Amino acid sequence: MDRDVIIVGAGPTGLTLANLLAAAGIRSTVYEAKSAPDTRMRAIGVTPPSLEILDRCDLGTALTRHGVAVRRAEVYGDRRLLGTVSFDSIRSDYPFILSLPQFRIEQSLREAAKASKLVRLNYGVEVVAVEPAASSSANGGARPGVTVRLRDGRSVNAPFACVCSGTAGLRPFPLKRRRHYRRSFLIGDYPDTGKLGDVARLYFSRNGSVESFPLPDGMRRWIVQLTGRASQTVLDDATVSAMLTTYVNMRAGIRLPAGLPHWWSRFRPGRHELAYFARSGLFALGDVAHSMSPIGGQGMNTGIADAELAADLIAGWQSGPNGRADTGESPLGDVGSGLRMYETVRRKAARSAARRAAASMFIGTIGGVAGSALRNALLRAALTFIPGRAIASHFAMLTLPGHRSPISLTADTISSRPK
Repeated sequence: MDRDVIIVGAGPTGLTLANLLAAAGIRSTVYEAKSAPDTRMRAIGVTPPSLEILDRCDLGTALTRHGVAVRRAEVYGDRRLLGTVSFDSIRSDYPFILSLPQFRIEQSLREAAKASKLVRLNYGVEVVAVEPAASSSANGGARPGVTVRLRDGRSVNAPFACVCSGTAGLRPFPLKRRRHYRRSFLIGDYPDTGKLGDVARLYFSRNGSVESFPLPDGMRRWIVQLTGRASQTVLDDATVSAMLTTYVNMRAGIRLPAGLPHWWSRFRPGRHELAYFARSGLFALGDVAHSMSPIGGQGMNTGIADAELAADLIAGWQSGPNGRADTGESPLGDVGSGLRMYETVRRKAARSAARRAAASMFIGTIGGVAGSALRNALLRAALTFIPGRAIASHFAMLTLPGHRSPISLTADTISSRPK
């Protein structure tokens, strides 16, 4: 059996996993169906726990040199300041949210993976199926094994396969739940001519929400809630520009630069969860396992945390007596118990993150005069009386269960293995 760990998908989750495994001296082969890296902007927020995880492969600090450190957020209700959230007091080496487009995160992860010489990246190779492979160890016991089938007809056997294929990619397990939300949002990235700097701004009005975040290179992202007929409108560049300009001016009192946004996208949030996250040497990580509303920026970061625990478990198994997972045992216990740990820890984390994302979306999109006034009053009270560190830690995902691997803090795994 090939000793490489197979990773399906070269997004931030898959590439993080490859780098963490490489830091442990473990080889991996990554298969990505797209013929080339995705250069769309997409997600932008990297939380402190994710930066700490990426530091395990010497990338956390490096990424901060390319992004914008968001240390403060201002919350407005009908254009009136309700309060601020400062991240300066949180307990982390990274007391901020790093704003950096997903494609640039992936670029740094990809370059590190290539430099390690332990990661084989394959673009334009589609995986069509993953399934347990019947196998046994030299001592007669069962051992994990996975067969990966490719579109070109080849099959690859591996001790472990990790599917990180995103919401629209290959699903290794059946769906357990799915939900579509009725809210609809429009994203537009513009030059920051208003000089709002590195402050995030959230505007909650009776007519809908607007969120704004700084981006590198003097750009700024605007996310507007679409309401009424606008949520059903067929969009083109001109319509998008008119909608963004109108909504931002009406709800936030800010005029966007003339012309088309640098990049735009419309999304309708949804949520899904697979029936299993891990079985028989097969892991599901990131958006393929659990998707959630992107409001709050928790999806990509939850996937990075998935990668940390999966990497720690695999590193422990691969460091068995023969340097591979052929005994089904390791200093961390047998493979079956490790898979159950992953299932329990990551499902709890994903559900908690999804509930937080849904709550943030619900609170921010309350409309009408009475509902909006009540929401704003409660937000003002919360921002005034709840300790600032508690609020900041919540939004920095430091209070999320499973925000770091329980093994990385207690076991002799990746961080102390020779490179």
